[in-house]
Amino acid sequence: MDFGQTPADIEGGRARFGLRTRQFPGAYIADLLFNADVFEIEAMPEQPVALELNGVRLTAPLAELCRSSRVLWLEEEARRQVAALTGLREEEHERVDTFYHTGRKAKVHRAIPEAGYTAAFEWSDDEPLRGETHYRVRVEQRNGQRAWSSPIWVAGHAD
Repeated sequence: MDFGQTPADIEGGRARFGLRTRQFPGAYIADLLFNADVFEIEAMPEQPVALELNGVRLTAPLAELCRSSRVLWLEEEARRQVAALTGLREEEHERVDTFYHTGRKAKVHRAIPEAGYTAAFEWSDDEPLRGETHYRVRVEQRNGQRAWSSPIWVAGHAD
């Protein structure tokens, strides 16, 4: 466990835990933009799910989270940073997008039922294998998210 992370405290139908991420020196911008945490939740559609990120809280029934994605905007942090960098008071800014476009955000993708991200299949390659080859599995979820496997190496019959 890393500094700042807390183990899961599970009580009844509730789990509370803390995660901490940080930017590593020399990290590519893509690494910073596309990091993700994935959670599996077992709950009835009407049960509320609460997510808090740096003090910004999202609470909604699971059924509502299945309807659409949303963005958590760290608005207060953005307002403080703009004031510290520019010296301008909040009322001196003409538009709210000054804060929105400079603030950090996190996308909460639409929740997907298990049937939307699990699959079972069998496939047979009718071509006789000569030597070693590999296969890859690529999938796309109903919400547009994609995943792929590392190569799966197989050895065929040698002649």
